[in-house]
Amino acid sequence: MKTNMQVYKKYIYILYLFLNIRHMIFLKNLVLYNEYKKKITFNLLAAIFIFDLTQVTFFCKLITHSGIPPTSEFRKN
Repeated sequence: MKTNMQVYKKYIYILYLFLNIRHMIFLKNLVLYNEYKKKITFNLLAAIFIFDLTQVTFFCKLITHSGIPPTSEFRKN
């Protein structure tokens, strides 16, 4: 039987992979758009930074509030 930590890790990796794929598509579209327009605006760079920041905070919240017990409880078992 899988422990809770293994299940959480699997879901976290899947979510992270999904967000990274979405992020790469977003960046690819941004590069194609900028090749068409021939300029990068400050607003688009700020949007990328905010997107990265929300992704990091989402995963920090997911890891800290998902009920994963501290490592000392795993050592007892």
